[in-house]
Amino acid sequence: MTHSCVPKMMWLSRTVALALLVAVATAAPVDEDACWRLAKTGMPSWELRGEYAEGRRLWVEWGATNATECLDVPAGSTAQVWVAEASTMEDVDAVRAAIKQSAARELVSSGTVTVVLGDLPGVAGLPRSTLRIPTSPYALRALRSFRAPAHVIDGLTLGQPNPVIETVLRQVAGPNLLKTVTHLSSYHTRLSTAPGTTEAEVWISSEMIRYGFQVETFPFGTEGQYSANVIATKKGTKYPEQLVIAGAHYDSRAADSSDKTARAPGADDNGSGSSAIIELAKLISENGLELEYTVVLCLFSGEEQGLLGSRAYAQHLAELNTNVVAMFNADMLGYKLPNSEVMIGMKDRSVADWLVEAVKSYSDMYIPSVRTAMSSSCCSDYMSFHDAGFPAVGFFENSGSASDYPHYHKSTDLPAEINEENHVTLSRSLMASFLSFAVPDNDAMIASNAPVFEQL
Repeated sequence: MTHSCVPKMMWLSRTVALALLVAVATAAPVDEDACWRLAKTGMPSWELRGEYAEGRRLWVEWGATNATECLDVPAGSTAQVWVAEASTMEDVDAVRAAIKQSAARELVSSGTVTVVLGDLPGVAGLPRSTLRIPTSPYALRALRSFRAPAHVIDGLTLGQPNPVIETVLRQVAGPNLLKTVTHLSSYHTRLSTAPGTTEAEVWISSEMIRYGFQVETFPFGTEGQYSANVIATKKGTKYPEQLVIAGAHYDSRAADSSDKTARAPGADDNGSGSSAIIELAKLISENGLELEYTVVLCLFSGEEQGLLGSRAYAQHLAELNTNVVAMFNADMLGYKLPNSEVMIGMKDRSVADWLVEAVKSYSDMYIPSVRTAMSSSCCSDYMSFHDAGFPAVGFFENSGSASDYPHYHKSTDLPAEINEENHVTLSRSLMASFLSFAVPDNDAMIASNAPVFEQL
């Protein structure tokens, strides 16, 4: 897990979660091409996100009432989007008044920040202390999905667990997860730039091939600079062009993220998340699951250097206009805070809010005895998908932060620190949502005499 800083999102009460999902899913469609990266997230706020000067991150939120409203910013507009940042709240009115008298147009004002379409440097009358920040011309792109899919709404409305998914979840076992964590931790380091990390890449690839997935490696950066992402795919029976993705980073690091020789076993960070993804592949294979949607299981490299591997892959999917239904990320699932209950932690920023609510609902359905809590821990590979315009969520081990783990990025991050109950619970929660989105195809499994039916 790597560090970053992005303002927190706003959240609704759980009591309106399902109603919200339904309302957003059934609202009149909008022309997403007519919007820049400016769209309803599924909660009563809007977001404008991207990157501006010197790689700083832009995130603006403000209220809205129309669930399908998009601001009128024509696709392909040659006008520059700027951020005007006032030094004080008293200057905000002066900034907005000056923009109103100009040819530029205010898109939104929140706090001391005003987002402007047009020639902000040419606006007369701005307070002298106003920062004029240009955004990247590629930073503002239409979100590809900001409504819950109909089959998710139908499943949550029905409110009944899927027997096939229940059967699979019962098979998630701590010793199996720990076996994978132990193997990954046996590498001296899995630093993405260390030569020996390709051995872990090859081992992961062989495991996914053994479980019947179509496997490819996805290199990024300068040739040979980093170990590659491992991408494992199983084609859907009904919607092969729509992808449900689960991922985790398999690389590790010591305190110095560039030290190729230091011991970095990375049991919790992130052998625990990687093991959940590998175990998911194993359970799909052993149960003979056929899924309506194409599923992609990703083991990313370069996360500890700034989400490099996942950013490259997510951007690749965006460039191909890939239909990603949802992305579920697992990063640090195994540590239980002292004197605390086991809980399902969910990242609270750079996520699709409707997807978080869906995960909470599925967790309540399949693991009703465990509560879900929001975590301010930041950041991981789900952000790469979110920033590329895809709905994404991140699973985490508790409601705290990564620094709460005393062995974080240390040589002492060993398998013995993994709490089995925590690890199993988080793995089951991720798998429950993932399989609910991917949809088991009963007809196809009956035709193939799938082993899962022997255990129902």
